Amino acid sequence: MQTIKEASSNTALFEFDTIFKILRKQEYLDLVADNFGYIPDVPNTLIFKACYELLACIDITFFQKQVLNKLKKRKLQKPDLLKSSNTPRELKHICNSLDFNEQEYHKLYNFLATERVCTYHI
Repeated sequence: MQTIKEASSNTALFEFDTIFKILRKQEYLDLVADNFGYIPDVPNTLIFKACYELLACIDITFFQKQVLNKLKKRKLQKPDLLKSSNTPRELKHICNSLDFNEQEYHKLYNFLATERVCTYHI
């Protein structure tokens, strides 16, 4: 093997919003505590926004490295069920983000198997 061209960094393409939204709640809470030494004392309905605003102040390259380290530590409860063909492709992201346990996957499968009739009144 030989190097034909050295890799170059292109951090200009990093988007804070996209990187932040990859994180689970506990992960962004941990990052806020690590970077600022506290977690905002706000109602639960405002915690996402408060953490978002705090972490947006961090250098994007440093933030991306911190997020990458968090992602490497993730361990899914049921990776086999996430990868299963029973889990629709369109729902895999949310199942991954919420880290469903076996009972939650079965509830999802039962819900999807239930025939529902929708009636609309105009």
